[in-house]
Amino acid sequence: MKSFALLTTVSLISLSTLATVRPVMALESRQPAETRIAQGNNQDAIGHYNRGVDYIQQEKYDLALAEFTKALNINPRLAEAYYNRGFLYAVQGKPDLALFDYNQAIEINPRFAEAYNNRGFLYDEQGKPDRALSDYNQAININPRYARAYLNRGVLYKQQGKPDLALSDYNKAIEVNPQYADAYYNRGNLYKEQGKPDLALSDFNQAININPRLAEAYYNRGFLYYDQGKPDLALFDFNQAIEINPRDAEAYVNRGVLYAGQGKPDLALFDFNQAININPRFAEAYYNRGVLYDEQGKPDLALFDFNQAININPRYANAYVNRGVLYAGQGKPDLALSDFNQAIEINPRDAEAYYNRGVTYYEQGKPDLALSDFNQAININPRFAEAYYNRGVLYDDQGKLDLALFDYNQAIEINPRYAKAYYNRGVIYGEQGKPDLALSDYNQAININPRFAEAYYNRGVLYDDQGKPDLALSDYNQAININPRFAEAYYNRGVIYYDQGKPDLALFDFNQAININPRDAEAYYNRGVIYGEQGKPDLALSDFNQAININPRYAKAYYNRGVTYYEQGKPDLALSDFNQAININPRDAEAYYNRGVIYGEQGKLDLALSDWNKAIEINPRYANAYYNRGILYHSRQEREKAIRDLRQAAELFRQQGNAAAYEKVMELLRQLGAVYSFLLG
Repeated sequence: MKSFALLTTVSLISLSTLATVRPVMALESRQPAETRIAQGNNQDAIGHYNRGVDYIQQEKYDLALAEFTKALNINPRLAEAYYNRGFLYAVQGKPDLALFDYNQAIEINPRFAEAYNNRGFLYDEQGKPDRALSDYNQAININPRYARAYLNRGVLYKQQGKPDLALSDYNKAIEVNPQYADAYYNRGNLYKEQGKPDLALSDFNQAININPRLAEAYYNRGFLYYDQGKPDLALFDFNQAIEINPRDAEAYVNRGVLYAGQGKPDLALFDFNQAININPRFAEAYYNRGVLYDEQGKPDLALFDFNQAININPRYANAYVNRGVLYAGQGKPDLALSDFNQAIEINPRDAEAYYNRGVTYYEQGKPDLALSDFNQAININPRFAEAYYNRGVLYDDQGKLDLALFDYNQAIEINPRYAKAYYNRGVIYGEQGKPDLALSDYNQAININPRFAEAYYNRGVLYDDQGKPDLALSDYNQAININPRFAEAYYNRGVIYYDQGKPDLALFDFNQAININPRDAEAYYNRGVIYGEQGKPDLALSDFNQAININPRYAKAYYNRGVTYYEQGKPDLALSDFNQAININPRDAEAYYNRGVIYGEQGKLDLALSDWNKAIEINPRYANAYYNRGILYHSRQEREKAIRDLRQAAELFRQQGNAAAYEKVMELLRQLGAVYSFLLG
């Protein structure tokens, strides 16, 4: 009976993650001065200015720009015109022209708070935070009730890693303007990043209540709901964000991730495609679409997308990790290792990269490197169940069962639904002689995954060892139903059928095992035994030959082939095989016994006697060996030894329920005149 355990192989993980939270930004921070100037001096200039304001309100920006320019041509000291024209230049992506106009407005009116605010925003976008901060400070000094300047300064502080100062400014903006949706929105983002989801949710709700068209608030609230495991609420918010802004590529990506998690790959694919159509340089969209293609078994499409993500963002660690996973699955370990190394170089705290590199090292037969990487993954993420599991597999391979058991326990504690961890722990318990614990773990693995063929198989082995063949048979059947290519299950089921006296069913199963695995020496051997019992010596001989070809150290195959040769009248071949069986297994009593029979028939009685002595030494209850040795002693006129051995043979035959052999020996003893001294019972 094959009772070895099938340790499950380690597996690579690809992680599909939501696109990161958008950078916090001050919405609509560049503001035109939409207030008209009363008619007075320079009426022509003011008229052009006011028409420019009207055009801004009508979103006719080119016409507005022309009117402000006309106003300035008439009156070059009209600060508001410079300010608004600067705003329009900024919107058009002309920062140098915008900066010139803001400078002019400030030079004309050094108390122009709005101009400082917008120039500060421009400096921020140009990567000049010190100048931006100076301008926001100036705007606030001029107008301590300027909510927008507080908001923008708060955004800058947040970018500089000064969350306390940022929070203070957001609070001040809200204090000045309790209906300031953008301030609630940005404060909510800050709370979320600080791990305060309840406060963040409250602020996102407030922002949406004030401005039901604030797409970013829906987007980030949806992100928050997703993190809280509320996919329906998250989906509603992503839908709202997209409805308000159909060009919101990030919202499509995150909705796509949500759909993928819900098992709706077609909807997810549509959203990833939409995001890429909107922004062909959106690395995260390519990345997540690649993950989806990989899960759908489309490695070429997945590889294309991971390549695109990396081309767009050569510092995209997750894309390297997943491309590495893909390469590993394609049997390209060198490319996989290169990608995992790159991911680790980019992010030395990337637990998944260490984990997957460890898996690759494991598969390359480099356990020390694999162990180092699994350790590193666990150090970075002590809740990484798969890393504990695979480290346990490695320890198991090294025969360090206590360490392996610890790791499987950790994996199960972190993930109580980890079927493979229960299975492997059950294997260890079985090896430690703890069948009840092993059975409990196999049951748990099957409860979690009713399609876990190996768990049924090993539970069947356990039942078999406990003398419960019906339960074992049921489990082997289940394993075969799940995996019709499970050679070991056919083999073990065949053994049970043989033991139950069902040779035809056993023969079918051994045939199946051999068809699936033509290198299964034990299956050939057992099939040969059945053929021998069915009177098909040529088929039996062929199978014993095959078993020996596969495993030249297979003592039982030599022994049974020797028996077959003997029955065919080929004692020399039989003798050679019994010799070989004894060389491989010097404790094979049957081989000594049968070799002794051949020696006896060849008249080599000393050799025969030596072999029967050895058979009895190995197995003191070997009745036939006592019988044959007794006959040999009788032939040598060694009466006392003969009677002693024949008495022992008779007693053993009686104890073993072999009535015919018992009567045969008793009759011989009577003929020898010794029956009077033989005590029955």
